[in-house]
Amino acid sequence: MDLLALMKPELQGHDLVKLVTHGQDRPSNDHRYVIDATKIRGLGWKEKVSWQEGLRKTVKWFIRHRHRFTNIDQALEAHPVGCTKTNKLSLR
Repeated sequence: MDLLALMKPELQGHDLVKLVTHGQDRPSNDHRYVIDATKIRGLGWKEKVSWQEGLRKTVKWFIRHRHRFTNIDQALEAHPVGCTKTNKLSLR
């Protein structure tokens, strides 16, 4: 799948260099996830939105709401300061 070609219509008028900032990955982050929907499909489940359409909608949503994600440095910490079982972090 050519991700950039899929996203081009949603990215018109946006500077990709400004939208994408590469950061250091979390040391405990998994490198890949293996997903198999065989069992859930066996129960009759079927996706309502294709992978491509879901990805397009997700990117469009993040572009529209990027003001919510100005400081994501805490996401790189396994246990951010101030985050306990009873005290959950919230979006600013």
